[in-house]
Amino acid sequence: MGCFAVTIDGPVFAGACISSVLPTQVLICSRNGSVYSFDLERGALIWEYQVGDPITSSAYVDEHTQLKSNPSHPGDRLACICSSSGSIHVIRINEDAKQEKIHLEGVPASSPVQQFAVMDLRGDIFSSPVMISGRIFVGCRDDYIHCITVVP
Repeated sequence: MGCFAVTIDGPVFAGACISSVLPTQVLICSRNGSVYSFDLERGALIWEYQVGDPITSSAYVDEHTQLKSNPSHPGDRLACICSSSGSIHVIRINEDAKQEKIHLEGVPASSPVQQFAVMDLRGDIFSSPVMISGRIFVGCRDDYIHCITVVP
């Protein structure tokens, strides 16, 4: 059995996100507003993405939607991240992401992670989202369950 420990720049309030469509990565959301992708075998940072607000829920990868821009290259996957202030961020993750530190500002077009969509809800979000076939389901502190459709 292997084991690794890494230090990030803020506390973690939610569980890790592991998806069969991104088999080499584990996504960790932090209260500092960053989403981190670590290599599952070595623990090396693959990329970091800053959403700008604290995150207290887990990320969720849509395993049913694959975006293809070039048929000869692996596709991209969509992941949903919810900030505790009520914003929903959908990011596009390249399945072949290599170790590279990425931030929201100044992300190059060749980056393994890109902002895909952002939406603000009127209530604070404390639950982790579920994303299936481009539909995001999330509960808010405004007593509503929201269903948002992302059109790729």
